[in-house]
Amino acid sequence: MRIATLLASLAVCSLVVVALASPAIASAAIRASSPTADLDPERKWLVGSIAIEGNEEIETSALRRVIETRPRNRFMFWRDRPEFDLFVFEDDLERILRFYESEGYFKARVDWQLESRRTTESETLSLVVLVTEGPRARVTSIEIDPPEDALTGAPERTADEEAIDPTTTIRPKWALEVGSPFREADYQRFEAQLRAVHLDRSHASVATKRSARVRPDKEGVAIRYDITPGPPSRFGPITIEGLEKVDRRLIERELTFEPGDRFSLSRIEESRRRLQLLDLFASIQLEWTTDPARNDVAAISIRLREKKPRELRIGAGYSTEERARGHVRWQNRNWLGGGRRLLISGRYSNLIRAAEISFAQPHVGNRDNRALFEFSLFQQDEPNFTRNSVQGVPAFEHSFTPRLVLTTGLRVEAAVIRDVEPEVKDRIGGVRDEGTVIGPQVRLQWNRVDSIARPRNGFVVAVDGEYSTRLIGASYDYFKLTGEVSVFKSIFDYAVVAGRLKAGAAQAFGDKERLPIFERFYAGGEGSVRGYRRHQLGPTANNGNPLGGRSLIEGSIEARIPVWREIGAVAFFDFAQVSLDRYDFVPDDLRYSAGPGISYSTPIGPISLFAGFPINRQPGESPWQIHFNIGFFF
Repeated sequence: MRIATLLASLAVCSLVVVALASPAIASAAIRASSPTADLDPERKWLVGSIAIEGNEEIETSALRRVIETRPRNRFMFWRDRPEFDLFVFEDDLERILRFYESEGYFKARVDWQLESRRTTESETLSLVVLVTEGPRARVTSIEIDPPEDALTGAPERTADEEAIDPTTTIRPKWALEVGSPFREADYQRFEAQLRAVHLDRSHASVATKRSARVRPDKEGVAIRYDITPGPPSRFGPITIEGLEKVDRRLIERELTFEPGDRFSLSRIEESRRRLQLLDLFASIQLEWTTDPARNDVAAISIRLREKKPRELRIGAGYSTEERARGHVRWQNRNWLGGGRRLLISGRYSNLIRAAEISFAQPHVGNRDNRALFEFSLFQQDEPNFTRNSVQGVPAFEHSFTPRLVLTTGLRVEAAVIRDVEPEVKDRIGGVRDEGTVIGPQVRLQWNRVDSIARPRNGFVVAVDGEYSTRLIGASYDYFKLTGEVSVFKSIFDYAVVAGRLKAGAAQAFGDKERLPIFERFYAGGEGSVRGYRRHQLGPTANNGNPLGGRSLIEGSIEARIPVWREIGAVAFFDFAQVSLDRYDFVPDDLRYSAGPGISYSTPIGPISLFAGFPINRQPGESPWQIHFNIGFFF
């Protein structure tokens, strides 16, 4: 008995030692001793500054977002400095360590030190967080049970199921692979991807469980996912709630599934996207449930909240090119029902005066087609010409995929041209005082950006072609082709680097005057090379009026960096070449400009102010230009 009692006492003592030692071991990754021991507890402790040192792989900005202790904003120097709370700061250090662990740095250590500047009532602290990152753990194995073919993305189906549409079936780019760095977000996202794949394979219910084992050396992680899919399911009854003025048939028309079809998550997501494109609803909730008694049928619930179909906007603004400008726009997103859209607008500025009406009819033949029509009256005042036009464009739009869209139309325009200098006419081969453009126009766009309003990653490729011919009654006879690529890449977890490259060529058939002066290529200004005035980059007449070219090379590189709240900084480099020759794509006469800018984000896009400086400036050209505009440059 005494031996047993002694062994039990030793065991209890051992547990106590381990229990007491564990916090010490955990905190050892944070610090060895508190640097506040020498501070005067009778004074206020104020936060002066916080620096983070030793981090190489993780950006300082990402670590700053983790902590709650913040210094006074440098732009608000009149405010009192915040008080330093030791317990909150210790939690901040724990949060930094936890953040590193979530990024796969299981050997990371965090220490800290401070310097104090004393006054009679307070001590202002300069805090320094010292980080030792250590190696990053990598994924050593990924085990999926049951193994199936989950990682191949190949859908499974039974004999009684219809073939899966390869354009809508979910085929994700997997968040993890063996040998890749371990990140907790990717570890969780991989589980969500596995669920999505099974949900897209007719399983309306899927249970998942994940686990990760860190190797003793903390440099490798073995991952396991257990997948338990429910039985193959089909879409069941569909209920739609929240409709007031929108016809139920309009909703049913946009759905990519019907009761009895094989259940598919991608069909649900595509239906949600199509409902959003109608722009008739403030919120869209599309969910499904299965009955435990019969979980092979998924009942669909669609809850909608309508927004007003009619909208009137009146606005005014200023830009360096258009100067004071105003616009009015009225639209009905559900004109006569059926999701038809009618837009009537007018604008007035120093450059363009216009009245326009446009109409869009969705679901022409099938849900991937739209009929479009635009009619406009406008006057355009440029340094080298004035244009008065009446234009109508019936068009047809087909979506091959949600991101690949083809638009074809027939442009019919009658134009009157005046205020063209004789030298300009002579240099470009003549200008018609009036003429008609009649012919097809085509636009193919492939959009792979993550956000249309504020792209951070991805690319956009667009090709535009137009042709006017005397064979169908036009007086202008020409062909014009333009291609543009824009690329976006986020860096340092907060900034964006964007680049674009544009090239175009125009060819007149017969006399050179059969290429309209308003369809020639111009460069310089807000939407082009920002170190030059509008249309002033390229060949000009003796009085400085631009001639316009028959070929164009143009591009930009831009860094967009957030500074504080909605304010951002921009650095740009622009270049272009305008040539009087056809198909002149040899970049032997490029003109460059660069400069800084500042932007302020608003719901309608950023308001930007740019200062552009020509790099290879020629005699007589201005050494700088200021440009002010609303919206992204590209």
